Amino acid sequence: MSIRFPLYLIIVTLFAGCIGGDKERDKMSEAFPVENKLHGEQVLKLDNFIPDYIDVYNDSLLCFVSTIGEKGHHIALYHLAERTFLPPILRVGGKDGQTLGFNTFGFERGYFWDYDPGKEKVIFTRLDSIHEAGASHFIREMPVPGFYYSLQLLNDSTLLTSGNYFHSQDDYKLATLDLTSGRSYNHMAPYSADSSKPYTLPQKMSYESFLFLKPSKNKCVLAYRFTDRIELIDLDTRKIKVIRGQDMFEPNLKVMVKGNGKKIAYPGDESREAYVRGQVTDKYIYLLYSGNLPNGKNLFYGKYIHIYDWDGKPVKRLELDNYTKDFAVTGNDSLLYTYDPKTKNISVAKLTN
Repeated sequence: MSIRFPLYLIIVTLFAGCIGGDKERDKMSEAFPVENKLHGEQVLKLDNFIPDYIDVYNDSLLCFVSTIGEKGHHIALYHLAERTFLPPILRVGGKDGQTLGFNTFGFERGYFWDYDPGKEKVIFTRLDSIHEAGASHFIREMPVPGFYYSLQLLNDSTLLTSGNYFHSQDDYKLATLDLTSGRSYNHMAPYSADSSKPYTLPQKMSYESFLFLKPSKNKCVLAYRFTDRIELIDLDTRKIKVIRGQDMFEPNLKVMVKGNGKKIAYPGDESREAYVRGQVTDKYIYLLYSGNLPNGKNLFYGKYIHIYDWDGKPVKRLELDNYTKDFAVTGNDSLLYTYDPKTKNISVAKLTN
């Protein structure tokens, strides 16, 4: 897609350098020792719901998530054993217990949580009465000051956050946020190894990433959007490991200088997408890989899933039957569900060790 800007904008190309910080030296990823083609079988066809994300809850419910809301709700639930849809949950709106839209969500001990940047809140939704149509699922809302590109829930009142790059003083990729007090602390993974040369906003945006938290909550991984790297952080020891992908491409974003003089980064015609979706279990990290350019097809979709262990060692590369928009993995690493946006089919395939 071609993008045009007014003449007062100055456009330059941004080639961001290698990330620094208290970490091991960047490592070139080993080749995946196993490469398999994964063939799925159709589970159902989504004729009346277009999901942005899919997930699986307790290995028994498929969760289809629409960030803008379909027919007044954000979430459709499909019971795998009963082969039927349950009443939808999480209404669209700005009232208590409703959500305008979100970019991060998850499940935690019987409830669903989502981060709504528009409301600047985390909303908690009960799952113990999902079979009951019209039941109230709302638990509570908690304010989240500022904006974060991605975050994860550490406990009922604490978040692990990433992408607070619009705050000029935030020079770290990770921080802990106390929802009760609004205090940000325990900053980790600095953008720059040299504190006297902090990264600019466009440089920080060039390393935009998706944050995934290991279920045991002692490790996390950042999967980058514009470079084929992952960054693993041990939350206990603060050790950091950066793994470079096989394609070895750097962020290649443009910098736009707006009328107020503020600079921001945005993808240009030569900006490749790297990782577009992900799932984690206690054993493995599963990342959907695009590698595509903006002017090609399937930019935000992927046909390959890269699997790493939590030490960053490549385990397997899976080739899917078709491009998928998102996928879900059962907690025991046995089944993988995919959504084909072209056919609207949900398929399942067995994962073998």
